[in-house]
Amino acid sequence: MLPQEFTFHAPRTVEEALELLSGEGTPQALGGGMSLLPLINLGTRTATSLVSLRRIDELKFIESSGDLLRIGGTVTHVEIASNPGITRLCPPLADAASKIADVQVRNRGTIGGSLAHGYPGAEYPTVLSALGATAVLQSAGTSRELPVQDLNVGRLETVVRPDEIITEVRVPTLAPDVRTAYIRFARVMGNYSTVNVVALVRNDRSVTLGFGGAKYRPVVVESHLDADFEGAARDACIESYSDHMATAEYRVAMASVLAHRAIDLALSYSVLQEKV
Repeated sequence: MLPQEFTFHAPRTVEEALELLSGEGTPQALGGGMSLLPLINLGTRTATSLVSLRRIDELKFIESSGDLLRIGGTVTHVEIASNPGITRLCPPLADAASKIADVQVRNRGTIGGSLAHGYPGAEYPTVLSALGATAVLQSAGTSRELPVQDLNVGRLETVVRPDEIITEVRVPTLAPDVRTAYIRFARVMGNYSTVNVVALVRNDRSVTLGFGGAKYRPVVVESHLDADFEGAARDACIESYSDHMATAEYRVAMASVLAHRAIDLALSYSVLQEKV
């Protein structure tokens, strides 16, 4: 498929970018381009103009305050994976970022772009949903904050409007007694996950499990080490979907298997403070 013709804009401020996105035609916000540009080349997305966010300094930040991490919308995967604060306060987020695709994608892809893309097997929605994270969506006239778990509404479909950008992600930090693990399964290294799982295990033996790829939206399950958490995983993911990567039945089975492996891996670690 031949690429479409479009106008390219590189604004310096969020205000300027939002003004361009509210203009005529079908403008598209561009983060790192790792998700959007292939879709445009395939003809599954159209754009009369691309509004690059890469030169907007106010979207490039990682800050921690109290029990909250704030990550700007254009922070790249490699920056998240290598940030000492994220590694210490939210290790599964850094771990997930380090496992995204390949080096090229990690160097250019952004957290905001990944969340706006809406792929079911992406790494961030799973981990961020389990952590109770929210995303700030801003347009020229409004700003709203939504749970990351509520962003996806279908395959490559999100609630992010064409005139909105994800300006930041707010992530509650983990308590010191939490053990964590993130596991993904993909048919080919570098591909999106067929299924991915994050486990958060606390000293009181309570467990939070997050699942990606099993459904179009991330699934979060609260369980206990003494409960049938594998059965809870199967029940939560039962209405799965089939595609060229796996059948629905296979996804449900893998969710259960990976849940067990993730919990075992988390329990093999020392508590959060001792992992750094």
